[in-house]
Amino acid sequence: VGGAVRDSAFGPAEATAAEKWAWRLVVIGTLAVLAVLLSGERWQVVIVSGPFLLKSLGVSWLLTLAAVAIGLPMGILLAVLRRSGPPGLSQIATAIIEIVRATPQLMVIFWVFFATPAFTGQKVPPWNAAVISLSLIAAAYLAEVVRAGLGSVPRIQVEGGWARGLTRRQILFATVLPPALRSRAYVDEDVALPGPAGRVLVAPLTVARLLQLAAVRPGDRALVV
Repeated sequence: VGGAVRDSAFGPAEATAAEKWAWRLVVIGTLAVLAVLLSGERWQVVIVSGPFLLKSLGVSWLLTLAAVAIGLPMGILLAVLRRSGPPGLSQIATAIIEIVRATPQLMVIFWVFFATPAFTGQKVPPWNAAVISLSLIAAAYLAEVVRAGLGSVPRIQVEGGWARGLTRRQILFATVLPPALRSRAYVDEDVALPGPAGRVLVAPLTVARLLQLAAVRPGDRALVV
């Protein structure tokens, strides 16, 4: 039987020496082709910009960790309110989730950065605007994931909590929420977390020239940014 791995009565069989060498040659050939294709690139520019790129990478991951750390608890709260919250709060949580998920992420970022000063009179720093907007986006998407996990918890677990005399809060945090977060409905869901794409969206907030509000000078049709 051909193939790198063959089945046997005791499980997958180990690849032969010829097959191992074949895979090694394939890997070496692929690396050689990539080396030839990339040899003509201007790597000196990348090397000179190395410190700036590393700093940007650190800021990027810090932004991601902050957005997820804030968005996950918010998402859990929104999911619980939407599923079993009081009538008024349930509708509010549903509206927040649906509006944010139906709005392009770039528009959410611009709303936070440009609309907040218009309503509050206080300018929002670019970093704060990026964290708030990405946290809100992550919370809206994660809320639906957590809600699916809550729905996968068997009803008998809740009834068992009532039978043991647990309160509603104890049932939620000790009986329902832990298995909901560990369920496959939570793990397998395709979620738009604030990863590289989200960090690219907030890149304009860090450019000084793009932070100014657009204005049209009197007597001039040109749009000045």
